[in-house]
Amino acid sequence: MPNTILHFAPNATLAFLLVRYVDFPVFILINVVINFEAYVVILLRLNYPQHGYLHTFLIGTLAGVLTAIVLYLWRDKLKKLMGFLRLGYETTFKKMLFTAIIGVWLHIVLDMPVYADMKPFFPSEANPLYGVISPFRMDVFCVVFFIPAFILYLKAAKLKK
Repeated sequence: MPNTILHFAPNATLAFLLVRYVDFPVFILINVVINFEAYVVILLRLNYPQHGYLHTFLIGTLAGVLTAIVLYLWRDKLKKLMGFLRLGYETTFKKMLFTAIIGVWLHIVLDMPVYADMKPFFPSEANPLYGVISPFRMDVFCVVFFIPAFILYLKAAKLKK
């Protein structure tokens, strides 16, 4: 089962820590884009790996580039969303592109140890991290990051006092 929600915590923590270099909403949304493939496979009961081509560095990077282009066109909507979350938002296409690609790669690295159907180095069949950590431990690792993510959000948010 795709764990995009669990990926949110380590990604949000990293995005808050590197806010000068990464675009927060792009860093979060790229995980939804990458796991869209898994959701479609599950919902339509396709005879296709849940972690297929979008979970490869090659195709995932291309998806990251396309996502950056689309989100750049929607940057005004992202600014409104960030305002709703009480977070400041200034971005550039370069920052969005860098973020989308790094976000894809991080997503793939977080999935590699727990999903046997992943072929991250497509066309190679290799997944050298598979089995390094159990799915349960990876989930715990991700859940633990909700604490620093929440603390960093409170620190970054412009909340009324």
